[in-house]
Amino acid sequence: MKRILMVTTVSITLRTFLRPIAARLRGFEYVIDGLAGDMTRLPDSAGVFDSVWEVCWSRNPLAIVRNLRSIHQVKEIVCRGEYDLVHVHTPIAAFLTRFALRRLRRKRGIRIVYTAHGFHFHDGCSAIKKSAFVLLEKLAGRWTDFLIVINNDDYAAARRHRIVPPNHVSLMPGIGVDLAEYSRQDVSLEDVMRLRRELAFSEAQQFFLMVAEFDPRKRHADLIRAFASLPDQDCSLVFAGEGRTMAQVERMIISLGLARRVTFLGQRSDIKVLMSASVAVVLPSDREGLPMCIMEALCLETPVIGSDIRGIKDLLHGGCGLLVNVGDIRGFSDAMQWVLDHPTESRQIARLGRERMKYHSLDVVVAAHKELYDRALATNQVRRAP
Repeated sequence: MKRILMVTTVSITLRTFLRPIAARLRGFEYVIDGLAGDMTRLPDSAGVFDSVWEVCWSRNPLAIVRNLRSIHQVKEIVCRGEYDLVHVHTPIAAFLTRFALRRLRRKRGIRIVYTAHGFHFHDGCSAIKKSAFVLLEKLAGRWTDFLIVINNDDYAAARRHRIVPPNHVSLMPGIGVDLAEYSRQDVSLEDVMRLRRELAFSEAQQFFLMVAEFDPRKRHADLIRAFASLPDQDCSLVFAGEGRTMAQVERMIISLGLARRVTFLGQRSDIKVLMSASVAVVLPSDREGLPMCIMEALCLETPVIGSDIRGIKDLLHGGCGLLVNVGDIRGFSDAMQWVLDHPTESRQIARLGRERMKYHSLDVVVAAHKELYDRALATNQVRRAP
């Protein structure tokens, strides 16, 4: 059996996003292990993978000493686990792991696969920042056998900048969504009514939903300003998620006199119910890879309003949702009002999105991973050192 190690900066990524892929790949006679920086905080992650490892790196790129210490740990873990292929995700883990294995990969014949969940260089960043991130990606590309990207813009950029040889770049439709699990038929009316009672919403109360980490790039403030300017004052706004800008956003809500109309839910395990009960899901980000919350909303046939950027436009183009320019407060407000005024047309758009999600299904993504892993392992002609 071939031994695969999936690597992320924090274990929540393994547990939340990569667990379904790992579970299905294990059925193809792979041993799938996981490595992250805080495994002990989520002990139940051990049941997701055959084995799990923890390293001492930090999400803060300025924690140089700690991150340098992790390089030795990674090499030791990979040697001890005798892995045939290491699949890295998320920026810190991906760069440090590839640096740690830059010589070992050839010596021991280990294949390195990197999934870029949205390059840090993009159309909206400054020229200096863009050049720096391109340089870093090209440097790490020298230690990478196969690169996976998840949107069309990144696919074109990877080939244009020759981060890896063009025939070693694969475009995959995200991390996959389980179409059977994310189905409107799977959400009961009882679940929706229970949620409405919790939120103190009437059966007819309409609300917009944003599911995202509170981070500057998500641009929660844009949505709040758009919501505040809605002519229709009867609807509400609900935020699901946590993060470093949450307190700042809460203060903004109070200053605008919107406290009675805005609800903060924190982390939730009932996203399907929230999306099914909402009038639309809104995501005004300025940078995304291929947002899972939009894929989930489309699977549930919930209308989506999103910023016209890479990843989001991949999912919503062709009439599957409403696209608005980044930072266009009036545009987001108009789109939200249109959804309120055109419920039938909004649902028709959302149903188109459900059809598109067949291409982004978990089955499609797992098959693509299996094909790439087999290809990578078949090209491994280097014998392991005894």
